[in-house]
Amino acid sequence: MFCRFCGERIPDDSKFCKACGKKVGVQSAAKRNAEEPARGRPESAPRGIKRGPDPVRKKLERQKTLFILALISFILAVTGLGMAYFFIK
Repeated sequence: MFCRFCGERIPDDSKFCKACGKKVGVQSAAKRNAEEPARGRPESAPRGIKRGPDPVRKKLERQKTLFILALISFILAVTGLGMAYFFIK
């Protein structure tokens, strides 16, 4: 089943969503079967429900940002040392 607040897939017997922390309660089997298609559960969130941020993507974006900041810092440090060497000489 999916969280009705954030759209994240959660186990059928969950009382709370692990992604957003909201109380989802337990649906009856009849209601759950009526909401799901006959061929099985959908692989993505139902339409109209926005999914929360993907933790893996968020971590990769953070690493990319840190790498860019480190590269800029390195370039500024090398430029500063080069200028210091040039003016001291």
